[in-house]
Amino acid sequence: MGYYIKKDGSYSEPSLPDLSQLFGVGNMYMSAFDMYLFDKALSSRKILSENSFQKMFTKGSSSGYGMGFYVDPGSYNNHGILNGWNVSNSMSHTGKTYVVLFSNIQNNIDSFGKVNNHIYEILNR
Repeated sequence: MGYYIKKDGSYSEPSLPDLSQLFGVGNMYMSAFDMYLFDKALSSRKILSENSFQKMFTKGSSSGYGMGFYVDPGSYNNHGILNGWNVSNSMSHTGKTYVVLFSNIQNNIDSFGKVNNHIYEILNR
């Protein structure tokens, strides 16, 4: 079950959208460790060719967003939300560092991304 934290500190359960139309959201489940394994397989080119990997991780807009990931100078970052849930994962361009965060509380998306980035920075010192 996912939650929102109200301004008074209490929790509420958000209503869920019709998941049948949200492919990859309503029909896909994995643990944080499975997400790490997926990111590692992407990074090591085990599930994509080098050519496909380069296309996927090329910025497609001024925001730095490629095909599912934001392309930053030292890392690739992905962030997903659904009513009551928050997921953030990043991996270094070298494939040596991975950070995966799952939360069943969706509040303040910016702070969740900052936690991911802070952990990533600590690991890369």
